Amino acid sequence: MQIEIQKSSSTARIKLPLKFIEKLLLIGIVSGIVLPLSINLTVIQLFSWMIPGLFLIIFLIFNSASTGNWKLAIAELWSFSIVILIVLIVINTLLADNFPESLPEAIGYCFALLVGIYSKNYYHNNTNKRQIVNGIIVFALIQAFFSILQQLTGTQIGNIQDYFGEKKSEEFFSFENLSRIRGTLGHPNLVANSLVFALPFLFIFQTKNKWMWLVKRLSILLVFLSVIFTFSRASITVMLLISAISFGRYYLRNITFRLKTSVNIFKVTILILFITTLSWFTVKYLDLILIVLEFGMNRIAEVFDGNQSSSTSGSFRMTMNLEAIGYMNQTLIKGMGFTNSRYVWDFIETAIPSWWRHQPHNIFIVFGLETGIPGLLCGLIINFYPIILLIRYRQHWDFFGFGLFLTNTSIILFSQIYLTPLSGELAPIVLFFQGISIAYCYRLKSI
Repeated sequence: MQIEIQKSSSTARIKLPLKFIEKLLLIGIVSGIVLPLSINLTVIQLFSWMIPGLFLIIFLIFNSASTGNWKLAIAELWSFSIVILIVLIVINTLLADNFPESLPEAIGYCFALLVGIYSKNYYHNNTNKRQIVNGIIVFALIQAFFSILQQLTGTQIGNIQDYFGEKKSEEFFSFENLSRIRGTLGHPNLVANSLVFALPFLFIFQTKNKWMWLVKRLSILLVFLSVIFTFSRASITVMLLISAISFGRYYLRNITFRLKTSVNIFKVTILILFITTLSWFTVKYLDLILIVLEFGMNRIAEVFDGNQSSSTSGSFRMTMNLEAIGYMNQTLIKGMGFTNSRYVWDFIETAIPSWWRHQPHNIFIVFGLETGIPGLLCGLIINFYPIILLIRYRQHWDFFGFGLFLTNTSIILFSQIYLTPLSGELAPIVLFFQGISIAYCYRLKSI
């Protein structure tokens, strides 16, 4: 359920400052997502973006109270599924034997689910697509900039968790040894997933300004390099797929065989400079490029490794997920509680080694084990309903709708092999895109 706010004319004089406060808190939330610090407060794993988020909830309550007009309404299917999933997560976690251990992350994820409802309502009332796209591009540039800088300097510059949290044991790249970059989010897979989410909007961004045209292509190049240097195999694969679809839709269809009477000197000059720079870099850093290729090929080879004792092999991941599915008949109604599916290996005969204490790498299997079949159904609705609606109203898509479709497709694909959509760093980003998608489709429905 949700509270819809109706403002009366008597409170018109306070609309402007309240709107300003809301935008200020939104900036705080976005800043906290870009620089995600966290601390365990026993009852919640508190991330930096949650602090302004909590104040935003208080603000919305105050704003509703100031109108003197409260209206309670039953939410639509997607928001209702979020509310039910929150209830199921909390109940199943509290009923678990180790609930003090798993409760903080459970409450943290529930907080992220609320971001989805808010982003849906926010877009419904504020349809500035250009503003949203610009924000996505800025986020991608920040991640790409610090990622490339980390690779060049061999430091964790930009990764704020390294300065205010536990030190990471993994050594970083310094032109002699190769390692996976972490951006500002603290983990290679988080960085790669978030950049792939943003990539479609870099492709579809249209501008007639020649300098913005240059910035757009430079941004795409930086995102490509950043995702590659995460060495996240699935993310690189999805990135190539998304790029091919975007390129085919927005570039190849504009290619004609007509001879043009004029030549764009600016673009030709930039192309020549790019080819020259690329050739110089290839010659100067050929050894480095060969190291990157070798490391990449080793990562790809791990997928086809039949060694089930290696957690990076494809057979290990497949065995892990299939055996976890087999235990779901024991969690039809009552789940194991949030994050507790990492202990499922203690209850089944498995080839998974005893030292493995991680959840199955598929969020839908996780939902089924941790919240039961009702939670699994809610999880399926939350993740698939946005893309179903987008496909249903595809005849009315503009550039924004096409970008949302590709991003939601990426979310579904990553959900099959990663746990990142459940993390405190990436979950608000995932729910943001899904909430925006729902509101976008509802607007198309009214056309």
